[in-house]
Amino acid sequence: MEKREKRLRAVYENATLTEGLSVISAFILLVSVYAFGYMMVESLSVSLEKAIRLALMLAVPFVIVSAVRALVRAPRPYEVYDFYEKKPHRVKGKSFPSRHAFSAFAIAVAMLAFHVAFGLVLLGVAVLLCICRYLLGIHFPRDLIAGALIGILSSVLGLWILL
Repeated sequence: MEKREKRLRAVYENATLTEGLSVISAFILLVSVYAFGYMMVESLSVSLEKAIRLALMLAVPFVIVSAVRALVRAPRPYEVYDFYEKKPHRVKGKSFPSRHAFSAFAIAVAMLAFHVAFGLVLLGVAVLLCICRYLLGIHFPRDLIAGALIGILSSVLGLWILL
């Protein structure tokens, strides 16, 4: 049994840890949604055009990432390893790249243009999200790294072009 499988099995078999990681992951998603809402309100206070540009900056790469996932159909850890009796997620395939990692990092980098300190906190929170999703057996590291890199690059490019 490989080291990764042992690590994931140990987490899976600890119900308290699994539940805690799930709660942390859900909380991080709520924080990211709040951050996006904050940026939209701030953008709208400047102009409708700025808000539309921000929404497009995040939405267009999200759609592209979703299309790539559908084409690649990479399996998730809980599909690869046989010890998962109860699947941590209902989706099969569509693991690469991670949309959650993409979204968390894209929002965090975009936030840097609005509020540097909150953006830096969001970057740390995005890393924590990736750790949770890996330990829960939802994504392989490659899925999370690809999603994070795409999120960072798309926001940097989007901020440079659109805002």
